[in-house]
Amino acid sequence: MRRSAIGWTLGVLGLALAGPLGAESPLVRAFVRPDGAVREAEPFELVLQIDGAATPQVTLPAFRGTPELRLVGGPNTSSRMSFVNGRSTASYQVVYVLVATRVGRFEIPELALEIDGKPHRTAAVALRVDPGVAARPGPSGSPTRAADPVFLEARLGAEEAFVGEPVSLTVTLYASRSVSDPSWIARPSFDRFWAETIDLQADAEAAGRRRIGDQVYAVYPVERRVLVAPSPGEFEIEPYVLQLRAPVRSGDVFDLFSLGRSETLVRKSEPLLLKVRQLPPGEPAGFGGAVGRYTLLVALDRAEAAVDDAVALRVTVEGSGVLHSVSPPALEPSADVKLFEPRVAAATSQAGDTLRSRKTWEWILVPLRPGELRLPEVRFPYFDPDGERYEVARATPAVLLVRRDADGQAPRSARGSFQVEGRDLAYIKGLDGRLALARRGVHERASYRVLLALPVLLAPAFVVLGRRHARRRQDLGQTRARRALGRARARLRGVRRRLDEREATAFHEELGRALVEYVADRFDRSAAGMTYDEADNLLAARGVADPLRRGYRGCLEACDFARFVPAAARAERRTELLDEAARIVEALERAW
Repeated sequence: MRRSAIGWTLGVLGLALAGPLGAESPLVRAFVRPDGAVREAEPFELVLQIDGAATPQVTLPAFRGTPELRLVGGPNTSSRMSFVNGRSTASYQVVYVLVATRVGRFEIPELALEIDGKPHRTAAVALRVDPGVAARPGPSGSPTRAADPVFLEARLGAEEAFVGEPVSLTVTLYASRSVSDPSWIARPSFDRFWAETIDLQADAEAAGRRRIGDQVYAVYPVERRVLVAPSPGEFEIEPYVLQLRAPVRSGDVFDLFSLGRSETLVRKSEPLLLKVRQLPPGEPAGFGGAVGRYTLLVALDRAEAAVDDAVALRVTVEGSGVLHSVSPPALEPSADVKLFEPRVAAATSQAGDTLRSRKTWEWILVPLRPGELRLPEVRFPYFDPDGERYEVARATPAVLLVRRDADGQAPRSARGSFQVEGRDLAYIKGLDGRLALARRGVHERASYRVLLALPVLLAPAFVVLGRRHARRRQDLGQTRARRALGRARARLRGVRRRLDEREATAFHEELGRALVEYVADRFDRSAAGMTYDEADNLLAARGVADPLRRGYRGCLEACDFARFVPAAARAERRTELLDEAARIVEALERAW
């Protein structure tokens, strides 16, 4: 009886252990969560589930999303194992967080992965994307969807404009809850416009709080541009799509597990339509395409000059508009003046939503005759979009008094274009003696023979180094980690070159990306969707000290804060933040 009980027990254990060994190949499937249609600009999950008899060793597929489906988080993995009726079963999941950037029917392609060293492929997943709910501007200029705690608004300064007329574009984020880690998923392409970025520092007063309906929103100016269309037609400006992180609050004061948790938010603005009209006929002579309101200033650099002296004539046009492609005013001086091609200088500035331009042409005049030189009137035609009519700005240069040469001779410029100074021909000198080489040829030197032998002597060393390099390149993760410091230094040098630029948002965005990508390269992770907490956990697992981790996170938070509150992005603070980021990267490298 005792022997049979022992045999029965061993049999049950044998069946339990034989279950995993005799199990069939794992079942791999891909599906979207939540089920049903996905909404545009709202995050959803792509789940790869592996069901089998044991916890597998999985090589994750290299999935980076598609143009219509952007990857914003993941991959995150989880596993679950159960033991029922003497048989073990396991479920392993790989989760990607995606966002659809437009409406339509799409297909997530097949994904290739390895399970326990064997290749597997998932089936393609069909997906329908329905329109999302976005804030639409109302008649009063405020969004009508005040119930959404976070939304993104893009607004044009005018819905109609003329060819060459500047139109402002403002992108603003409204948030009635705390948000962080902003990053662009999609931005419009302005290849059909001449686009000028306006510094958000001018919008410091616009940032603040604003009541819309029953909610109070924090207002963050995100981007401002000035657009100029070079041709008539209807131009659709694609939506902006922004990804953010927001803390999760359950509402229960006793729920301590929700502290520190966050969710991914994706907000999309409405597409915009700009109608551009052709300029009316009847443009005046000399019209060079200037649209706006301008003033004209003409000045000579002196009131008196001698014959053949160089005199500068400066013509300056300034006003509200764009002058980057405007041709210079036409000058028709008399035969008593020699005129050279002008030198051009241009500059732009901003005043609120208005872009002001200044362009100066400088001609060099050389008077050929003494007496009073009266230059003709300078005309600058332009089109006034407010009055929808052509205007001409006029200015007359002052009279230039030209004196005769001190020696009283005729002007040198009138005597011809070339003057012979001394002899204009040099005769060939005859040869005295025999020709001889100054030194031996290169091929006769000992150093040349040594250089010929070097390839043969160094060939074995090159073969050994090449094989070693090939082995190191096969380990992509190690190669990426080894190059992390060099890539981070190159990114920081690129950021330092942007210190003097007016665009503070681009500076802080590039600096934050350099810090995140350094950690991602070191741990062979994807930088897309990496949060503060994930980066901190990776560094802590590596054994990085708490003060250094806090400094790293503080730099990232300072970059995000400066991107949303431009008033805090002072020029001197940028230098301090860049130096601090470089110091932290070097300290992290030493801590490795």
